Amino acid sequence: PIAVYLVNKVYSEVAKSAGVPILGGGGIRTPSDAIEFIIAGATAVAVGTATFIEPDSAVRIIEGIKGYCVRKNVSNIKDLIGKLKD
Repeated sequence: PIAVYLVNKVYSEVAKSAGVPILGGGGIRTPSDAIEFIIAGATAVAVGTATFIEPDSAVRIIEGIKGYCVRKNVSNIKDLIGKLKD
């Protein structure tokens, strides 16, 4: 998605060196969607429309991110921020 690309572009060109946090959002409905934004450089993600469709979606996404971190042996989610491979 274009939003993930733009998060990565801003992260690479500005935020990483300036230490500026990025809020990623746009179409986040699954844990994988959220993880894509984080790996692209988002410090946090916003779950909006999905909560209208499925009110517990934010909880489900958080639990999915936790599961991903356990499977990948990631002890701190900050270790995922900006780890997108070129």
